[in-house]
Parts: sequence; structure tokens; C-alpha cells
Amino acid sequence: MTAAGDADGPAAGTADAAGGDADPPDWREEYADFDGDWRRVESPTEETLYGVVVTAEGPMVSGGDGQVLFRHRGEWVVVLDAGVNAKRDTLFGMDVTDDGRRVWFAGSSGALGAYDLVEGRTIDYSAPGEKTSTWEDVAVAGVRGDERVVAANGSGELLEAEIGDDDAPEWRDVVKAGGGSSIYAVTYGPGGADVSGASDDSGGRGGDAAVAYAIDTNGKAYARRDDWVEIGVDGAQTDFADVVGTDGRLFVVGGDGLAHRYDRGRDNWTPVRVGEADLNAVDAAGDDLTVAADDGRIYERAPVVGWRPQATMTEQNLLDVAVSDGLDVAVGASGVILERDAAGDAADGT
Repeated sequence: MTAAGDADGPAAGTADAAGGDADPPDWREEYADFDGDWRRVESPTEETLYGVVVTAEGPMVSGGDGQVLFRHRGEWVVVLDAGVNAKRDTLFGMDVTDDGRRVWFAGSSGALGAYDLVEGRTIDYSAPGEKTSTWEDVAVAGVRGDERVVAANGSGELLEAEIGDDDAPEWRDVVKAGGGSSIYAVTYGPGGADVSGASDDSGGRGGDAAVAYAIDTNGKAYARRDDWVEIGVDGAQTDFADVVGTDGRLFVVGGDGLAHRYDRGRDNWTPVRVGEADLNAVDAAGDDLTVAADDGRIYERAPVVGWRPQATMTEQNLLDVAVSDGLDVAVGASGVILERDAAGDAADGT
């Protein structure tokens, strides 16, 4: 573990730095008057933005050149300008702990690390086990200081860790879930979204109820049991790009506007035509889904009429989306950032 340095920004006025028990200020009040429509906002970068999460302090994004941005007092500002390891490695994936107080990043040349919002510092875990290939994505379950992490790379490998005392990770052996196709996305879903008997083997650490899932670029999905096992998708007609788990279901998106939904009650996968553009990312608020796609497309599902594209102010490819009870954010090529008041129209079912 190497501390990459301290940074001013989100930690200021956050939770108690000694213990993190104080309630953070309600940043959501800043967006209470927004009208609910997606709109393009000023971005401090032209680098491609690949990831976005909503923390306890507000939205945070990451992308090219290792840049990490944070929404602070109505403006997007650069929090890190050289990544978690100060080498400007592109950050492709990010996730946030269940309490919203620590953000994890994964990227090129083995870049892997975290930003602690309570202490206002980065922690560099890059190249664990001398793995220096690109980490395509990272997922985390549990609260800050008691989290489980899984990272996936372009060689089809999955690396898991439990965060112990002094933030020291206890790394497991690297495993390959399938035939070596790139693992493009990983996520933790509620135990209720369990597929084919999948269960975690957490050893009693944070996020015990969560089940880990992964998807690759060959149309396959995997769940973490005692080992990683394939759970579908037979006859998938597209490459997969992202996955999200909600109670009772999984939803996987990919190329050509196609998605696949797993319904636990029916124990089967169903192909879903969302649109025509390639689907790059999906996020859930309860059972409601929002999908980011190429050509500035955002899709949501309305009752009866089904999936419909939402009006946006860009034609740039959108590569990630995060929805919350305060502000929804989508990001993509050329540093584009879209925002929408979370009180606006939301998806309704799948």
C-alpha cells in the first residue's frame, strides 16, 4: 500500500476525519430546483470520461489521463489530475462503498486504487501481484474500511480482496472465470438477485449479502459461488458492456441496442431490444433502469410504451451513467457531462 498523496476537495467539511461517524451535509439541496431534463454542463476536461458514481458528498467521475472530477458547489472541478498512482494512467472503471465514503478506481497499466473522502487522500494499490495489464473495471461491496473488492482485466482475470486493518488489502489468487475473453464489467448485486445458486465466500467481512457478477466480451455472464461459474447467456447475440443487479434480476447491456434480463422467478434470460445504438452502461434506482449509449443516447423504460430515448444535448458517445435520489449524471467522450434532477421522470420497471 502506497499513499499517492493528499488532495483538497470532497473531504473538506465531510465526515469526522477521525472516525467518519458524522452525517455529511445534504449536497442534494443544491439540485432541488432543477427541472428534470438532461442537460449538458461545463466540463473542466476534454479527456474521455469512462466512469461516474454518486458518493456521500456528491457525484464523482474519472477518465483519461487519470483525471478524477468532483461536483463541488455547482461546478465540476479536478480532484486528481494524474490518477491514483500519479502516472496519468487512464481510469476505466470506478465504484463506491455502500456508505459513499470511499471510491475505488481501476485502469491502464495495472492502475488500481481508492480515494478516501473522509481523509481526503488517495491510496495506491496498483499492480497487485505484479499484474500490470489494464484493469477494465472494479466493484466494491460493504462500507469504508470493511469492504470487499473485485477487479477484472482484459486477460479475463478476476482479482478479489478484503480490506483489513489499516486499509491493507488481503488479496486472493487471480482466477479466470471463462475462456480468457476480456472481462469488461463487474458488479455486486443483492443476494436476492442470486443466479444458479451463486453465493459469496466473504469470510464474514463487509457486504456479506452481496453477490459478485461479471460479464465478458464473448456474451457470457458469471457469478461468484465457491468459484466463479458461468450463468449464461446461451445464444447471446451481442458483446456485453455492463451489468447491474437488482432484487430478483440481472440486467446486461451490449452492442446493437440489445440487452438481456435474468428473472429469478422464471429462471431464464430474456433478450430485450432497448434501442439501435450500442449500449455502454446501465444503472439502477430500485427496479428502475437507465441506460447510456452511443450518439448521446440515454434510454429509459416507460409503462406500456416500453424503452424510449431521452432528449440530451450531445451526440457524443455516453460511456457511463449514475442515478441517485439527488442528481443523475452521464459522462462520455470528449469530457462530456450530462446532468438531470433525480426528481424528474424516471424509468418504471424493465
